[in-house]
Amino acid sequence: MDNTNSPKKPPRKLKKRGRPKGSKNKKTSPSVGDSPDQEFCQLEEALTDYLKQQSRVKNKSINNIKSLETLLNQYLNSFILIGYSQDTKEFVSIVNAKNEQSADSLSTALNKFIVNSTKRPPTTNDLF
Repeated sequence: MDNTNSPKKPPRKLKKRGRPKGSKNKKTSPSVGDSPDQEFCQLEEALTDYLKQQSRVKNKSINNIKSLETLLNQYLNSFILIGYSQDTKEFVSIVNAKNEQSADSLSTALNKFIVNSTKRPPTTNDLF
């Protein structure tokens, strides 16, 4: 049998490769071939994820401060709390005075504390 006269098969076409299985939800960084719309969507998704994470940290910090305020409320009639958060490193101030008299007392105690702490390092007995 002579194979020289038989019709030749056309070369086989290669299929274009898509995404590998299981990679639909994986985040990728923008590559050179991405269109501006794809880059925008990726940037928007990254920004949204970052903001959600920051929101969770902030909410956790707020809940911790509310818990601390509730705990202090059990032991102190009125109080002023000033400090910095460990989580977010933000300034925190809580003033809890139930009436005007308590607010005046706190103001006087705070003034006394500030005046005494400028003369020497503050101690726990500065308010007493």
